[in-house]
Amino acid sequence: MKKNSKCIVYSCALAIAIISLCRTTVACQVDECYLTKAGFLASSSPERLQEANGYEKAGNKGKLDELINSKIVLMLKEDVKVQALEWSIERKMIKIKFEDSKGAYWVNDGALKHIEAGDHKSKK
Repeated sequence: MKKNSKCIVYSCALAIAIISLCRTTVACQVDECYLTKAGFLASSSPERLQEANGYEKAGNKGKLDELINSKIVLMLKEDVKVQALEWSIERKMIKIKFEDSKGAYWVNDGALKHIEAGDHKSKK
């Protein structure tokens, strides 16, 4: 009976490990540099970015400007070099870090372009 108990405990532990591993694949870790596209929004949390996206989509410029003026949301400039830290497939967002910043920001999928070989533009 003790062998069966140990086998069940090990099987449960293995199942939990597999489930945990599957959850981490939803947010893939990357270590690549990209260039930003002008006009896209960025925020320190996915929820705030979704809020800003909603205001932008609804045409509520006043509320969007409030978020931008309070520095809760940033408007990206063209060709700023950033490092992609994490991809959220569920939210269709990417967590980025600016070269000159310690903080991380979330941007919508499509806000970045891959740096091509020979492409050495990186404005700050």
